[in-house]
Amino acid sequence: MTRIRPLTLCLLGPLFIACSSGGGAGPGGGGQGGAGGGAGTSGGAGTGGGGGDAGTSGRAGAGGTTGSSGSGGATGGTGGSTGAAGARGGAGGMGGGTAGSMGSGGTSARGGTGGGAGTGGSGGSGGSGGSGGSGGSGGSTGAAGTGGTTSSSLKLEYQNSSATATTFAVRLTNNGPATPLISAIKIRYYFRDDATRDATPMVTAATWKLGGTTTMIDLRMAPGCSTAATFATPPQSSYLDFGCGLTSPMNAQDTITFSVAVNPATQLAANDYSYADTAGAFVANDRLLVLLNGVVQSGTPP
Repeated sequence: MTRIRPLTLCLLGPLFIACSSGGGAGPGGGGQGGAGGGAGTSGGAGTGGGGGDAGTSGRAGAGGTTGSSGSGGATGGTGGSTGAAGARGGAGGMGGGTAGSMGSGGTSARGGTGGGAGTGGSGGSGGSGGSGGSGGSGGSTGAAGTGGTTSSSLKLEYQNSSATATTFAVRLTNNGPATPLISAIKIRYYFRDDATRDATPMVTAATWKLGGTTTMIDLRMAPGCSTAATFATPPQSSYLDFGCGLTSPMNAQDTITFSVAVNPATQLAANDYSYADTAGAFVANDRLLVLLNGVVQSGTPP
């Protein structure tokens, strides 16, 4: 509450003027309200200062006291209420100013300034983005199919004109683009063992013709050619392998022709798995095998 000081009357001429311990009297306006409380940190708003009392006979109203700060709150304090207007009084003192200074004209006192708004909390930081999933592992390689034979650039043809003597010829043509070594190539002929593990095969001719030329090379020259008989059970699964040892590549369109004879004569031909009567012509015969480095390239075993 605003305390009212005792008045001292001074007679100056025909007028009575209110004297204060400070400056002279002004027209009777109310004092300005005290400033509102500052924004609290977590309490309520500060109470605004009350308006100054009006002077009764020319005495200036005392200024309102400054509002106390409110306990901290989320929002600022409410502004002070408007002071009552002075009635014919002297000039009101400045709110919260030094007592006795010349008051301004008799305007109503303003309310205290409201407390400032509390500072809002800072926003939370954004969540970091999730890392991308790792790519799925590739599928495993499919297993190789069973059965069948490896595709080969080597084409095999067979010739036979006798059903009794085991004599025949084969012609091997390289269709390219692979160029296998001649020494890596073997031919396998399946026969029935009619002479109880008695068979002596022999390469009687082996000619290498270079593709696109008339050049002929006899492969029986060093390092020569070889044959080997393998007897099996059942006897119709016996076979003989033959080839030549030259370590030169067989180029595309090259041709090698082998002639083979098997002794003794009791080894008949007509009941052999690989036999076919071709009437002296070279024809395809998938009952003979072509092997490259021991791996079947074409043909079907029994």
